[in-house]
Amino acid sequence: MNDWARWHEGTRQLDLLAHWRGSGHLDAEAWQRGHALVDAPASGAPWRGVLERLSLWLSVALLGAAVICFVAANWDELGRFSRIFGLQALLVLATLAAWCCGLARPAGQAALLLAGLLLGGLLALVGQTWQTGADTWQLFASGRCCCCPGCWLRRIHR
Repeated sequence: MNDWARWHEGTRQLDLLAHWRGSGHLDAEAWQRGHALVDAPASGAPWRGVLERLSLWLSVALLGAAVICFVAANWDELGRFSRIFGLQALLVLATLAAWCCGLARPAGQAALLLAGLLLGGLLALVGQTWQTGADTWQLFASGRCCCCPGCWLRRIHR
């Protein structure tokens, strides 16, 4: 059971004990024993873990969106090849970060998510720069097919 589930279950049990105490089903001594048995930490430690994970995933999603928006905002200033090579370099860096951190750690998983976002942006950039005649859904489908090995590796290294 992870921290969030443990905290949630503990608070649910404390609420149930308080309800029983309020309705008169528990006396003060039974309520004290029940309260001592519930494994719900009083500190915010479980929230810290949840907020750390949430901030990690949110920051990676925002970083991927920022890179894509940077390329879109500087479309005229950046040349065709600087856009492509810049996104390719960031994709390689994100992939190396995922490999170095390891896919069992949240940092490696976040780097893998960033690599998937950058791959989607790169394929969209290729489709926009060189009109291939492919439909939009074909570009996104090929991007997700390219991300499947990373997802498969992530499941193996769980």
